[in-house]
Amino acid sequence: MKFSIGACSLAAAGMLSTTALSSSIKTPSRRTAPGDFQEFNKIFENASILIPENYEVSERVVGVNLNMNIRNIKCYDISVGDMTVEHDQLSSTEYEVSIGLNQLDLTCEMDYDYVYGVLSGDGWVQIKTNDNMATSALKFTSTDFDKEPPKDSTIEQCVSDVQIERLDFEEDLASEILEIFQGLIRGVVENAVGKVACDELSAIGTTLVGNMIELAETNLEPYRGNLGEAVTDPLYLERNLDTPDNLTPLNLQDTEGYVGKVFNQLLHFFDTSLGTTITDPDASTLTGEDLAVNVFLRSLFLDEERAFTVDVSNLPITSPTLFEGHDRITQFTVTLNQVRILGLDTLTRFNPFRNIGRHTIQNELTWDSLTAQFDVTVDIKPSTLDDAILQDPTSPGISERITIDFTVENVDVEASLLLVLDEVVLGSMELGPLFYTEH
Repeated sequence: MKFSIGACSLAAAGMLSTTALSSSIKTPSRRTAPGDFQEFNKIFENASILIPENYEVSERVVGVNLNMNIRNIKCYDISVGDMTVEHDQLSSTEYEVSIGLNQLDLTCEMDYDYVYGVLSGDGWVQIKTNDNMATSALKFTSTDFDKEPPKDSTIEQCVSDVQIERLDFEEDLASEILEIFQGLIRGVVENAVGKVACDELSAIGTTLVGNMIELAETNLEPYRGNLGEAVTDPLYLERNLDTPDNLTPLNLQDTEGYVGKVFNQLLHFFDTSLGTTITDPDASTLTGEDLAVNVFLRSLFLDEERAFTVDVSNLPITSPTLFEGHDRITQFTVTLNQVRILGLDTLTRFNPFRNIGRHTIQNELTWDSLTAQFDVTVDIKPSTLDDAILQDPTSPGISERITIDFTVENVDVEASLLLVLDEVVLGSMELGPLFYTEH
């Protein structure tokens, strides 16, 4: 993938004019562990899901019509074991995202009445299900995912597998008859439970997709289309530079003058010092050696886990709320707490301070891998919609903190920096102490 990042301020004397980036992206992941969904399942404590539809079964059995009406399907003792999210790029214009609900256990009960020849009656049955699953597939479309964010999304399909472990009928004549035809009841219950699971997965997927598309559109809009030479030309800022009359900007390509020569020697010193391979017992490489710049980053900018952490208050976003949704079972809010960048100390190429203009230097960098960790809080409450199917919940809601990772491998960066320095002021400075590494 290729990205282009526009000009931004660095300091009083410098501006970043262009940045080019090329990389490969790995599948994002959600970290799971045993018992991950114990807290989530508290949402369903003492609650039940009411399936409002009525189902009619009519089939000819042994030459006689069996007509059955099934209603008031209510499910309880609900437990979710796991949820998975996977994606697959089908083409440059299509992505498929699968949301899976796994190890879903629940018990259901229902009322029924039937007519079978001269026999008729009504009653009640309890159904125990175990290890059910449902997977919903959503398709993202774009004119070109290498250049444009998603434009639209559709629910492609939903597949469910409901495993009925046991059916218990009322102890009467009707139960003896219906046990003969319990296969028909199994089919109805499997379809009903599977439909609810698919409907909710599709609703969650549609809500998340809508928020994601809106978020992508908002954040990527400034970088779409022809960005112009102000972004793509590394010397654009220099050519359009307007300096005050009382400022004498240093010519970085002047290596003959005293100030220019000393300054270039200083840049060469930092280049060779940081680009040198040194012994490092904490190196991530198998050789026990690493670039000095990686050691420098670890010692000054990264924490014990080699991560650079940015709190949400320091991010350029208007609100930490990423997503909000409300369906017939739950309402939820996803809030960003912080972002952690790992891999900044995996530089394999460090070629900085190349003078490509009178006041512009270019830096060439390659990272083995970079990982962005999004620390988010998910607040989930029972649905309050008028048509909510989660009945009589007692849970006030839960709050879960999760981490989502995105890994980018083999990242090549070329960043150009406009560096305007006052030659007169620089010439009056004492630069000697800067050449000692302890400073």
